Amino acid sequence: MLTKKVLTLQGHEVRAWRILMAIPEHEIHHRGQISTYLQMNKIEPPQIFGLKIEQVKTV
Repeated sequence: MLTKKVLTLQGHEVRAWRILMAIPEHEIHHRGQISTYLQMNKIEPPQIFGLKIEQVKTV
């Protein structure tokens, strides 16, 4: 199924796996935009994956 060719909204043929890979790439792009706007307004962006590197304790 992932190698099957599908049409994009613009009518181009691409393999299905390319569409699936575009979804997280698009989400990451917008997360970066939101993070930038928050930082420009002096607001700390929330963490989505636990601790920041500065919060990790070293042994």
